[in-house]
Amino acid sequence: MKKISFYAVLAVATLASVSCSNDDVLVQSPNVNKPIEFGVYTGRSAAMAPTRAHSVESTETLANDGGFGVFAYYTNDALYSNEATPNFMYNTNVYKAGDVWAYDPLKYWPNDETDRLTFFAYAPYAVHTDANDNFEFSAKDANGDPLVTFTVNNDVKKQQDLLWSSTNNINLIKNKDGGVTVDAKTTFEFKHALSRIGFTVKAIIDEVVATPNFNLDNATTIVLKEVRLTQGNVVGNTAPTGAPFRTTGVLNLNNQETSAKWVSISGEQYFTLDDDDFVAQAGVNYDSEGFVLNSSNAITANKLNTDDSYIMIIPMNLSFNVYVEYDVITKDNNLDGSESKVTNHISTPVHINFYSGKSYMLNLQLGMTSVKVDASVAPWDTANGSNVDLPANQNQNQN
Repeated sequence: MKKISFYAVLAVATLASVSCSNDDVLVQSPNVNKPIEFGVYTGRSAAMAPTRAHSVESTETLANDGGFGVFAYYTNDALYSNEATPNFMYNTNVYKAGDVWAYDPLKYWPNDETDRLTFFAYAPYAVHTDANDNFEFSAKDANGDPLVTFTVNNDVKKQQDLLWSSTNNINLIKNKDGGVTVDAKTTFEFKHALSRIGFTVKAIIDEVVATPNFNLDNATTIVLKEVRLTQGNVVGNTAPTGAPFRTTGVLNLNNQETSAKWVSISGEQYFTLDDDDFVAQAGVNYDSEGFVLNSSNAITANKLNTDDSYIMIIPMNLSFNVYVEYDVITKDNNLDGSESKVTNHISTPVHINFYSGKSYMLNLQLGMTSVKVDASVAPWDTANGSNVDLPANQNQNQN
């Protein structure tokens, strides 16, 4: 009987990240008694194409996603402290109006030379309206740093990016002699607060190591149906449902470090990618849903997820499993239905220390071992007792 062996190998690549938008947001004061104006200049990431529908990667995507939100604290002549409240701006939406950044209501620089304003920002802008929103903010009358409570949507196509602006001493705006000058500014450098996971897929045929020397046979097709990031191993054909990822985190916007300051995380969830999240393949005809590997693309690393189906997670040191379900289909006219189909359920353990602002690639390598056929001819064996003495002929001629 023919026997088909399947195995899966998972390779993990960590991509060095740039900030979600290296655009620096400038706060300018033309003169004393003049309105506070906002402007954006584009950093090196402006050349990057948007990587998700809700990702902020450039000035353009920042504007298209509704701009950013600003919290501002007026502390008179005192330095900013945990006793301060966002009494000057509270989740003020700074949005693109034509060629300029605008906000309502318009605010003015204070006149007193010793007055101080402290600014914090996040993106993309959001308004919390009910408990089902992805964003919630510390209260208007709350003392101390502005906090964003962020929920990661379990549906990857509905996930949002989250950015914060790193703060430093120039966020503590102090009036100069004669008031704030025209070039007084505070710089918001936006960075990713989440980690991002993408996928590639290819087949490894008849190899002990992941070196694609052999291609998939023309009669065989691999159809990847589901990828799940979860906890627990496959039980029979049942996909695991353990939930190693966190649902909700609280982000502190007062942060001078290069990594996001998550002050608490909670909840449990897992993520699933299926045909709706896979890259569409032109010219591929198959009556089931899935990503198709065949002799033309099997040994090449194919981008699996669409640009709006990267998985965004709250960063943490994490062990989880990658569950993969796929069909192996071989055309065979000798069979009823003219094909054989074997469905495979595989789970592979992974450990990654996720960092904010980093992009991780999970490279799915589906191992295929073909059925080998060999034959040899053995000599006839002499069976025990195989010598039979026939009786003498009783009809011999008599002399």
